[in-house]
Amino acid sequence: MLGITYGELGDYRNAESELREALRVGADVPLPYANLGMTLLAANKFSELHKLLGDAKSKGLDDNSPVHELRFEVALVTSDAAALADEQVWSQQTSDQMAAAIMQLEGEVESGRRSDAQSSTNWAIKIAARANMRDAAAYALLYEAWAEALWGETTEPIHTAQIANDSCKSTQCRSFGARIFAMAGATDKSRQLSAGLTKSRPKDVLLNSVSVPLVQSLLAYKAGQGELALRAQDALRPFDFGSIAGVTAAYIRGLAFEQLHKPQDAIKEFQSILDHEGLGSVAPERVLAYLQLGRCYVASRNVEKGRAAYQHFLTLWKEADPDIPILKQAKAEYAKLQ
Repeated sequence: MLGITYGELGDYRNAESELREALRVGADVPLPYANLGMTLLAANKFSELHKLLGDAKSKGLDDNSPVHELRFEVALVTSDAAALADEQVWSQQTSDQMAAAIMQLEGEVESGRRSDAQSSTNWAIKIAARANMRDAAAYALLYEAWAEALWGETTEPIHTAQIANDSCKSTQCRSFGARIFAMAGATDKSRQLSAGLTKSRPKDVLLNSVSVPLVQSLLAYKAGQGELALRAQDALRPFDFGSIAGVTAAYIRGLAFEQLHKPQDAIKEFQSILDHEGLGSVAPERVLAYLQLGRCYVASRNVEKGRAAYQHFLTLWKEADPDIPILKQAKAEYAKLQ
């Protein structure tokens, strides 16, 4: 669908136009509402999104998995506790168990509940085994592994990503796996996957202009080469904040600027993640951006703002598993500010 492609490119104006036309033609089925809704969410058009959801409800087209997922993501971004509770009830009652498992997983990652997230992933795997939904289970595995890699884990995300890549051979699975391997320190695995993708799909523009440069940027950052990490993203700049790059590219740039001891530049990148909160609704990077902002503000001698950012992160993660590496670091750093 052309509207989805525009979203992948980061052209949300044209994506919205195409998807509104699709909705006009197919206003009696739920999927066009969900597709347009996700685009409005990515563009932070919340008032229009709420109207769209109201229209879907008035036509009895809101009680289905895609629309419930959309409402869940909106509730996460807007911290709407009542809406989150409604979606939690739905996830416990729906017959679409895979959608329920993914929704629970995303909520658990949001709050740093690693053990619960692992349980939800295992649930997704069991559902997939019964219903032949291998790709959905692979997404759950890769999503969990990416979060754990960002949280500072190494062994677990590498193992989880390998399981996913053994079962799912799609370009999306392999490019996501390469990114996870890079973040978790499995450099050779990441390079091998990335090179294989480039060789097998040399004319795939989004792969070679977005997904592979993201991996190359991460590899450079992990090797302590911040400048190279930034240059590696040159090819993806036209597609920045599209649905393929998401908020990940900005997060890696922020880390690279931190590595280069340029906190002001890093602040701009991490703040841009929060400015694109709809796009990053279920991205682990969205919550972690608060911690990184805290670090950067302190590094730039704005301790008051730094302390507030740390506090916000720790509040969001008040129920997180206490042994997550990045949480332990954050608590130790915050204690020094008291």
